[in-house]
Order: sequence, then C-alpha cells, then structure tokens
Amino acid sequence: MIEFIKNHKFGISLLLASGIGVLLIYLSGGCLIYRIFHIECLSCGMTRAILAALRLDFHSAFHFHPMFWSVPIIAAVILFEGKLFKKRIINTVIIGLIVAGFIIQYIFRIIGII
Repeated sequence: MIEFIKNHKFGISLLLASGIGVLLIYLSGGCLIYRIFHIECLSCGMTRAILAALRLDFHSAFHFHPMFWSVPIIAAVILFEGKLFKKRIINTVIIGLIVAGFIIQYIFRIIGII
C-alpha cells in the first residue's frame, strides 16, 4: 500500500483536492459559476447526482446529471495517471467518450431537451 501511495502521489493528491472542492461546493450551497454568472456549467448537478446515486436513487441521479456514472472512471484515470489500461488508445477513447458525453449533455441542457 505504501508503494502504491508513493507511485501515485499526484493522482491521490488530485482526487483529495477534488473531493474537498466538491465538499466545499456542497456546503456552500451550489455551483460557484452559476451563482456568479447565472449560467450552468458542464458539471452543474453533479454533486446532487452523486449523492442520489449513493442513496441508490439512479433515476434522480440521471435527472440531476446524466454523466454521474463517469465519476468513478475519471477518478481511476486520475489515480493511475492516465494509464488505466495497457493500451494507450483505449485510455484515449474512454476519456474522449466521457468528454463527448459531457459536451452532448450540456448542449441538450442548453436547448432544453434535458
């Protein structure tokens, strides 16, 4: 375990910082971008979606943010510094699909489909 931590310091630090950021957003009452600019960001609703998924309420989680399922995959990619799979092309395709999913859901949200 110690060796794992030594080899993945950056990934673990980034995940911890992200977790602290999500906690601060949750405690502060919402998205900072939305409160300042009154527009939704790509991840608006993600905290509520993750909390709903943790309660096993996947219907609500999908309603809050359809890409909630990608968070564990993103965390694993960060933790293993982009080397989740042996072949680099698979890692690239997975990240590309997740990014495309976020962009598509954002476009759908802007035009009112979601």
